[in-house]
Amino acid sequence: RVLIYTWCTESSFKMFANEAYWKACYAHTHGFDIVFSDVLNVTGVKHYNWSARPGFMEKWYSDDFMWAWNRDVQRYLFSGKYDYVFHVGADVLFHKPHLDFPLWAYDMGHDITIMDQDYVSYGYNQNAVLFKPTDFTREYLDSVFRYRVDFWLQGDNGPWMEAMLVYFGRESESAGGPGYKNVCAMHGILEMPSAVLLKQNFTALEQHSLTYSECFFKELDRLAHKFGDRVSNTHIGFSKVRKARETAEMLPEHNDLLNLDQAVMPWANCFTHVRDHWKDVEQNCFAYHWNGAKSTTKILGMHGEVSIGGVSGTCPDPSLDWRSSPWNFANRNKSTT
Repeated sequence: RVLIYTWCTESSFKMFANEAYWKACYAHTHGFDIVFSDVLNVTGVKHYNWSARPGFMEKWYSDDFMWAWNRDVQRYLFSGKYDYVFHVGADVLFHKPHLDFPLWAYDMGHDITIMDQDYVSYGYNQNAVLFKPTDFTREYLDSVFRYRVDFWLQGDNGPWMEAMLVYFGRESESAGGPGYKNVCAMHGILEMPSAVLLKQNFTALEQHSLTYSECFFKELDRLAHKFGDRVSNTHIGFSKVRKARETAEMLPEHNDLLNLDQAVMPWANCFTHVRDHWKDVEQNCFAYHWNGAKSTTKILGMHGEVSIGGVSGTCPDPSLDWRSSPWNFANRNKSTT
């Protein structure tokens, strides 16, 4: 029993019509449920003094929008209806060649599974996360949400990274090793929301991201091993993107990797860095993550010619009734999320 969950604003249905279509196609083909939610439940999220910046409006990366999914997804996750909930952004296109891949196959025995990734100057990309409805999952989501009282890098993404280090630090300590001493946190807290700093002083935001990311990946490598060989003994797992030898060939700086027999999965989260720097993207990507409110012209031709309604290509399952779907933006004036 699988749910594909996306939190999004109403404008996303038109902006990402193609992405919604292929999510719906994938879910329908596998008999999975799908939901796009716009419920805002962000009590306690720190707010900026907007009177100091008249006329400025937070949009795609507002803290309220960035945090909203954390509370809302738990309504579904702990409803008793699902064994898995796959949290994925509105700006994500499921890739047609991998439509036959079942999301539950990412589960290698952990409560939370996220795709392994190498160093990126803007941090670990929190997207395409597979959750199981366990006590640890609830505890982890709640621990991330507690960071909302400060302005953090990328809204909730900085806290997600920080919570990862805290968790892996505890795991290391329980095994008799050194833990995590919160050495990165000071670099992730901002004086204003990321959405504001992005417009007001991009250079400062870029420097914060670089400093935090350098600290984060150094600690992550120490606590959970290096890219391609990351491990967790219990609760948080990493879906492998390559066998270790292939990882070393893909990124030569990672040439000391072991575990050559690790299972390889389609890449769950092909965000910008992956598409720009990894090899064999077209063959390996399960989902393309566009990283923000980009024009749909970016994806023209991905699945064939674009038709009326911004949809490219045709779902291989002809029983999908997209014309009547509540997730079809053409029907949004007739239904609500």
